[in-house]
Amino acid sequence: MRALLRSYDLDDAGESGARLRALADALRDAGHEVRATAHTCDLGDVRAWCPDVIIAQHWAVGEADGWARALDCPLVMIVHGAGQYEVTMPACDLVVVHDESLRTAMADVLGDTPNVAWSDPRALIASLAAVAAAGRRRPTLSVCMTVCNEAPTLAAAVASVANEVDEIIIGVDRRSTDDTLAIARRLATDCFEYDESSPPDFPRMRNRALARAHSDWTLVLDGHEWIEGADRIRSAIESTTAWSLEILTLFEPDERRVPGLSFVFPRVHRRHVRFTGAPAHEEVTTPISRREVHREIRVWHERKPGSAATQRGAEKRGPELTLLRSAWLERGDRRALFYLANGLRESERYDDAIVAYEEYLRSPNFREEQWQALLYLGRCYAARGDHARARGILERAVVEAPHRAESIVGLAYLLLAIGQPAPAAAWFRMATALPEPSDCRLFVEVPVYRWGAWHGLALALHTMGDVPNAISAERRALREGAGAWANDNIAAWSAFVPSTGRDEPLIGDEELVA
Repeated sequence: MRALLRSYDLDDAGESGARLRALADALRDAGHEVRATAHTCDLGDVRAWCPDVIIAQHWAVGEADGWARALDCPLVMIVHGAGQYEVTMPACDLVVVHDESLRTAMADVLGDTPNVAWSDPRALIASLAAVAAAGRRRPTLSVCMTVCNEAPTLAAAVASVANEVDEIIIGVDRRSTDDTLAIARRLATDCFEYDESSPPDFPRMRNRALARAHSDWTLVLDGHEWIEGADRIRSAIESTTAWSLEILTLFEPDERRVPGLSFVFPRVHRRHVRFTGAPAHEEVTTPISRREVHREIRVWHERKPGSAATQRGAEKRGPELTLLRSAWLERGDRRALFYLANGLRESERYDDAIVAYEEYLRSPNFREEQWQALLYLGRCYAARGDHARARGILERAVVEAPHRAESIVGLAYLLLAIGQPAPAAAWFRMATALPEPSDCRLFVEVPVYRWGAWHGLALALHTMGDVPNAISAERRALREGAGAWANDNIAAWSAFVPSTGRDEPLIGDEELVA
């Protein structure tokens, strides 16, 4: 066996350096080839030496973890004190813990990761040899679900990931009145029941399931969601040093499969990650610096009409707003303030939403969320009929994010509403040229980019009396995913197009008439 030992304190007189030196000596005495170093090594040199196992401790673990991933080589970490493992959370094939008491204390954070307590170095050699012979361990994955009245969609949700996970954990709210519990018992490797408030305390609810996982990684999924690209999760978790993977959520697609929103959200987590924040809002403990985005993995969020959807709608319009307001007023939680404003707007309580957005904008959390608050604030003023304030705010939103079509289209609709179809048409045309963003953390309104700007252009042109080009724009909206109503518009408008008396088509199907 060729063992590479890496530690900055290898030559120090302290206990951790002495232990690693003793292990190196024991390996050599047993006839194994050893390279022990306190110095940074180039990956090319490590590859040329071709270790069978890499052993590291303290601050050298990050470097060693990179070698292990690049070479697909087993990694062993030696942990001497509380918190050392949690600093880097490397994907280990074996963790050697200082003593049995620390090993017991680390049981929850280690989960399925093989681990032993430090003993005589000669006694560890058998464990190291077994790790080297087995090769790099593949990380384990659990899907964690907490559900209520999800009988129509639960089986499909589980089926979308069942072949990719090692454990299926489903918690069922005791308030559930349909067949959710029976389905969960049939599909889960671990099914449990819990009591939850209405509206749910989302961090508490999620963490119930996460706490039961034994795997290295967890995947959080709702009972009305399904994963597209689940077969890509394994390679993603094997190659990353992140603690959470943010994957693309496609929210409430319509009959033509165009999502209402898309956004990235942390769904796949190392086992120590937990949910936190206000009861009515979901945050995770993973800092942004330890997250990694994987848009090739997608979650389709599709809540079907029924009791669960009805109850959730009532919660979002009522008691959930109370929880968000409390989180803001009692703890100064500005994310809760942002989502409070969103909830008030969605409940058409525009005056209250305006107050909340304006308070949030006094000290926004980050730039993209600031822009979204501006956009929504402008829409609230427009809905209230204050067109002058709405116009100023939407113009500011356009300047701050000229690559985002939502504010451009919002401004164009406002101009159309106040009787200015020509400038509205110009703004709609600009929006039709913008691609759907692929680098946003927050909400992208997908229909705006697919067909919304084209439909708005059609309305503006029709208002201007340019019916042929209105029809052409509406045809483009239809091709890009607009509903059957676009066909109705085309048919109605076509009845008013005068005959040209010529044989050639009145308008082209691919572009607007000049």
